[in-house]
Amino acid sequence: MARGDLNSLRIIGEENMKALEEALMKFSSVDRDKELFNEQLKDNELQLKEVTKNVEKVKAMLKENKKQTKERVDKLQEMVNEEENQLIEHVEAINERINKNSEDPMYLSLIHISEPTRQAEISYAVFCLKKKKKK
Repeated sequence: MARGDLNSLRIIGEENMKALEEALMKFSSVDRDKELFNEQLKDNELQLKEVTKNVEKVKAMLKENKKQTKERVDKLQEMVNEEENQLIEHVEAINERINKNSEDPMYLSLIHISEPTRQAEISYAVFCLKKKKKK
């Protein structure tokens, strides 16, 4: 082989080595990118699991709050009904006392009882004192 041929082969070999080294560097870079991507993917999966757990906790809390609110509303409604019944009984007792020995009968009429619409237990009643019509 001639010296020129050997020189050409050496140059070609060096160029091929450089090309291989560059290719290896690119593959190494791709491998690092792939590793980073996989790590980020795992992190995202962990975050998603955590968020899912938190969503389930919030759902459970909302369900419990809804249940407690319904129980409170039911209890308040029961209290309102009891107080309304007591008020009606008192009105009937007052009417009996008013008309016990009266020649001009009158009666106390319950016009309105409010239901509490606020958290504070506020209610009121409106009465009207009327003369009974003679038959």
